[in-house]
Amino acid sequence: MIIRLFSFALLFMMNVLSSTALGDGGLLVLRGDLNGSPVVVYVSPVSPTVGTMRIEVVGQHVRSRPPIIHLRGADYAIDLQTTISLRDSVAVEASFWIPTAANWTIEVEGMVIPPAVLAVGPEPSPWTARWPWMVLWVPVLLLALVRPSVVKTATR
Repeated sequence: MIIRLFSFALLFMMNVLSSTALGDGGLLVLRGDLNGSPVVVYVSPVSPTVGTMRIEVVGQHVRSRPPIIHLRGADYAIDLQTTISLRDSVAVEASFWIPTAANWTIEVEGMVIPPAVLAVGPEPSPWTARWPWMVLWVPVLLLALVRPSVVKTATR
């Protein structure tokens, strides 16, 4: 019984924690040609909120001529010069701070496609940002409370 309960709690927590794992580069927002070669633009985190965000431009010749990224929000306009990514030979990236929740447009200078519109939400509360870790103690507490009663029953 206790092993079955512990197994269920462990599988539940693995499912909850694995659903927040990021195994990819982020959200694909633009795909097109830049300087004669195909490129894609990713934004991370996938569900953007107020705070730090990363844009990554992936393509064959982006390291030789790093693109300029234009961000435009409700009251802001940001032009970013990308930096060379140390982890990949075909990617450049830029990190930036989004100050307000609004619809932001992302445009890469030189791409001949319309800019992408990215809906940025408000900053999450600490409770929703960390809720899986806040309930992680529940299976441990159940195991600690149920285990002594099982031991007492077995010794009688």
